[in-house]
Amino acid sequence: MAVSGKSLAITVGIYAIILIVAVLLFSKWRLAKLTRKFYAPKSYVETEGYPKPPPLAKTFGGWVPQVFKMSEAEVIRCAGVDAAMYLKILRMGFEVFLCVGFLVMVIILPINCVGDEVDNLIATNTTATNNATGESYTFTSLDKTTISNIPSRDPALWAHAVITWAVTFVVYWWLWKYNKEALRLRIFHLLNQPAGAESHTVLLQDVPGVAYGTIPNRADGTLLKIIPKSIKQKAFQQTEMLASKGKNLAKGVKVDVPIDLAKNTAADNAAAAAALSTGAINVDATTGRWEMRDEWLTAVNEIQAHDGSVAAMVEETLRRIYHEDLSAVHMVHDTSKLDPLVAEYEKRKQALTDMVDNYISLKRRGKELKVKQMTVIGATMGAWGKEKYGMKPKKVEALEFLRDRLTELRRAIKEAQEEALEPGHVFPAAFATFRNRTSQVVAARTLMSENLGTWRCQGAPRAEEILWPNLGFRVWERTGRSLAMWAAFWAMAAFFMIPVTAVQGLLTMNSFLNFLNKIPIVGALVTGMLPGLALKIFLIIVPIVITIMNKWSGMVSTTQVDLGLISRYFIFQVITVFLGSFIAGTFANQLDQFINNPSSIVTIIGTSAPQTAFFFMTYLLIGAFLDSAFGLMRFVPLIIFWVKSRFLAGTERAKARLWQDQTMTYGTLLPDNTISMLLGLVSFDVHPSRTRHSLASTCQLGLLFQSSKYQLIYTYGNVYQTGGLLFMKVFDQCMVGLAFLHLMMVAILGVKKSVGPPVFCAILWIFDIMFTMAVHKRFWRPQECLSLISAAEMDAKEAATLGAPGKGADEEVRQRYLSPSFKFDEAQHAQALEEAERMRKVVVEGGEDEKLFAQEPEASVHSSAADEAEGRVTATRTDDTAAAGADLEAGTREAEGFHDAVEQGGPGSLHSVSLLHYEDAPEELPGGKQA
Repeated sequence: MAVSGKSLAITVGIYAIILIVAVLLFSKWRLAKLTRKFYAPKSYVETEGYPKPPPLAKTFGGWVPQVFKMSEAEVIRCAGVDAAMYLKILRMGFEVFLCVGFLVMVIILPINCVGDEVDNLIATNTTATNNATGESYTFTSLDKTTISNIPSRDPALWAHAVITWAVTFVVYWWLWKYNKEALRLRIFHLLNQPAGAESHTVLLQDVPGVAYGTIPNRADGTLLKIIPKSIKQKAFQQTEMLASKGKNLAKGVKVDVPIDLAKNTAADNAAAAAALSTGAINVDATTGRWEMRDEWLTAVNEIQAHDGSVAAMVEETLRRIYHEDLSAVHMVHDTSKLDPLVAEYEKRKQALTDMVDNYISLKRRGKELKVKQMTVIGATMGAWGKEKYGMKPKKVEALEFLRDRLTELRRAIKEAQEEALEPGHVFPAAFATFRNRTSQVVAARTLMSENLGTWRCQGAPRAEEILWPNLGFRVWERTGRSLAMWAAFWAMAAFFMIPVTAVQGLLTMNSFLNFLNKIPIVGALVTGMLPGLALKIFLIIVPIVITIMNKWSGMVSTTQVDLGLISRYFIFQVITVFLGSFIAGTFANQLDQFINNPSSIVTIIGTSAPQTAFFFMTYLLIGAFLDSAFGLMRFVPLIIFWVKSRFLAGTERAKARLWQDQTMTYGTLLPDNTISMLLGLVSFDVHPSRTRHSLASTCQLGLLFQSSKYQLIYTYGNVYQTGGLLFMKVFDQCMVGLAFLHLMMVAILGVKKSVGPPVFCAILWIFDIMFTMAVHKRFWRPQECLSLISAAEMDAKEAATLGAPGKGADEEVRQRYLSPSFKFDEAQHAQALEEAERMRKVVVEGGEDEKLFAQEPEASVHSSAADEAEGRVTATRTDDTAAAGADLEAGTREAEGFHDAVEQGGPGSLHSVSLLHYEDAPEELPGGKQA
């Protein structure tokens, strides 16, 4: 594809206009009564103690400087450490490409422009012919800014090699700097975790002695269950470790040997065993062998000694190690039958509550209260539904049905809960909580058993993030599922090469596009905008599929799922967006010429590769302008919000749910940012009009910084909180970008028939490996968990401040890591049934209930402590007339308390930062420092 400067300018102009319009609309609509809660929901939370963001100016563009100046401490207070880390990543990219763009513009661009290779090619009519389309590549003025304009073996190629070295070490310096920042924020997060939560808890998986999740157990749930029981008995003996196995182990193996030899061997074995045996180690006197501890046999014997209690066995095992430091052990249970009942209960309860609210709203507006009916199908509700409503669809009174259904569901939930707690439904997983952080650090970082198939221990995720069904998988199943998903991932990447090739094919259909190019705007749309947009659309479904893959592979928390998405989605984009587009654009349409004249490959690469790189620039422009515009406006969610609030949400509670609880994850954001960094790095020297490319990357990251900062502080809550682990992924992906930069420079300089410059660039791969190893060794391990010194200091401070745990502490811990399906609010259940019955008497029987209709439609926000910590908003009712600047003084005092805690180690909601003990990162967390 040959893109002219005029076409590129039109594309940039269109994108810029879209961005400006979006910013203007946002600045207006964020102040409008209908949409102000949609664009700043966190400003309207009324829960006491909720970290409300500071009020924004009511002027048209007042939000821009105010958001830009907000400090890192303010970001952490309102949005968490992950938000601060994400903004730092964007800022790092902005700084890197600003520097790189300057270097390339000053040094490389003039060198390329003084070359005459493109003029010579045009004069001699030497073009790369596209045999697939019968067309030839045509050169434009933009090609004179590329490395294509440098003749082969020209000494000027050394400048490209030297600038590659310079850019590489600039990137190294910035990555090292921000690795220290990431470590600082990570330790700050770990030090400020509340006592008794994940800071004191570990997750134990692959608990031995539990049949659930073993191969025979899984097989018995498949078609293999038709195999006769006598044949399967041996397999189950191995997994359940029946008593007979213990007896067989004592007997040893029977062999036929001469009697005298057997006596001599037995005597020798006994003597050797006696010599080797100590108080702690016993060598079998019969065989003369020392056998490793059999974790399964030991676990089964201990379970039998505790009357079949797996929890008692796990607790005793841990107490032998940690003694009184162990606070509580909670086994995880199979809730596969319970979860659907709880989900239906919540859905029916919400429908009942909305219906009661709707009736209250109608009464206050003087409307007539009519009996509402709904159609039910008894066959879909089990025996209760069949008996009460029959098999056919039937219209029933809505309030009565919802009341009766909730009552029945509560009964069924109780039965399912009791069944799930039976011994046969115990998962091979448990949560163990300790009385201090030191023991938790030791447990999370040490090897509990030599048998890696049992007693696998890791730091516990947040209780709100756990994917409870995945805790039932054992290591063999997790490994098998993970391998299967990786195979599916590579197959999906290969399949997506088809649309990528189609997009690049569109760019080379010159015979089809010639008539369109006569119309500048249409030509710019087709060659400059359409391919990048098409690729963006194709990629929309990919994160959804990868997320499903990660969950199916057995990841135990939403944090793990999203961090896995960050890695896999980046790899996918490297394969499709970068390699796929480059290969398809440079080679695919030259297949015939490659076959007929293989020696032409060098010529085609040298001339067409920089031209193909124009596609990357248009792709970056989409991220720079459209992503920022649509990310700020969120047109699709806004339309859905308007339609639902206007036509579907009939109560204040229902309307509140539309603008509350807006969440985001980083799984798709970060890979899009890092692939932009990769494209910017790879293309800057190949195509130094890629100063424009670098500027496009700079522009994208700068615009995203501003829009993302607003969204994180005022709009979005967090589904999870990694505590700054995002940068570990970003670092690896930036190093991939550098490796591809060096590969590209070696290849391009090589096809220019130069010897010294490509060898000079190839040396950088050694530095890439050394730098990556140094960073991993220096920064990775401290980010896994607290050091023992920091943990001990935190324990001492908490003991002095909070004292010893109370009597109810253990029970509180058990409740925290109890599956939500076991938690049931009886008071809310009774209240919902009572309101339904009272409303039914009014609507159906024509009674009066002044107290019911006197209830205020505005209710306080009901947010759990976990929701507040994550920044989630889960209000049930709201006041439409609430002002954005409410509680300004309270919010200011809260912010000041946070700054005191962070800057001075004074009293506040967080612990003192003075506890951060790591070298090379002595920076404090200043309140005035921008994120």
